[in-house]
Amino acid sequence: MSTPTITTAIIAEHEWGHSVVEAEFSDGTSKRLFQFYADEIQFTEQELIGLTAEQAGALRHDRDVMYLMS
Repeated sequence: MSTPTITTAIIAEHEWGHSVVEAEFSDGTSKRLFQFYADEIQFTEQELIGLTAEQAGALRHDRDVMYLMS
């Protein structure tokens, strides 16, 4: 059985200045993936399509690290 991938992602502004990423997966499930501060790092819905939840989390982590190192 293969790991579900993101088929739809929605990035929405949330309270306290952060954005939230919600995703629907190829197996029909949906969940909140992560949140981030849009003034620090950026994502687009399109770049998350096809990733697994783990890959999306790793992408968020990598961008956060790059921001903190800049």
